[in-house]
Amino acid sequence: VTLKGQRTPPLLDRAFSLRPARCGVQVLAAHRFAGPRRQLWKRLSGLLDRARGARGLVLDLRGNRGGSQGIAHRLVSRLVTRPVVAGEYRYLRSPVLYPKVPIIPKLPADPSNPRWTTWQKDRIRPAKSPLGVPVAVLVDEVCASACETVARALRAAPGIRLYGRATAGSSGLPVRVLLPHSRLIVSLPSWQSRTADGRPVEGYGVPPHVRVPLDLPTLRAGRDAPLERALADLCKKVATPAPPR
Repeated sequence: VTLKGQRTPPLLDRAFSLRPARCGVQVLAAHRFAGPRRQLWKRLSGLLDRARGARGLVLDLRGNRGGSQGIAHRLVSRLVTRPVVAGEYRYLRSPVLYPKVPIIPKLPADPSNPRWTTWQKDRIRPAKSPLGVPVAVLVDEVCASACETVARALRAAPGIRLYGRATAGSSGLPVRVLLPHSRLIVSLPSWQSRTADGRPVEGYGVPPHVRVPLDLPTLRAGRDAPLERALADLCKKVATPAPPR
């Protein structure tokens, strides 16, 4: 028996996709930030360049389990037009982590809890060529790690709203450590993070501005309720003339 079907898109092509929606808005789906970073960023940056002529952009982070923090920060920098404090983070002061995260011993200990460093501001500046269009973001409970970095940063950015359900609450910046005796490799969290308004991310997730729950009738009808709500709000926004400066 010979089975014939469509060719599976390469890994990089499956990482990100861009498609038109309505009212001149495009939807950029970011399925993963994990993989060869240079090639991933080239692919993502190219799609952002293609979206430059759109009237608005919906960034779909649903199902993204994370990956490179560098790609997460660079994506945010292309979407914001002014500096944003994405939240704060602090590292666990463990010698086991020092070889993997060499900045840890250089940071001061928290006087109230020396097991941790002091909280550090996560500041992100806009890129030299930001997209410059209205943005909405879709999140869900699968969005984790570097995906949550993007979510908490854009949640703090003026004019950008998150839709859907709270993220996974698993943004511990894990590092892989080899155990000396068993030779097992374990993944250990190295930090805690919190949103710009002080909400912890670990265990709680990044909450959306507009919660759109899943319900059986909507799913049976094949509708994408979070996307519909984000598009409705974004289309109203792009249809309203900007006030004169």
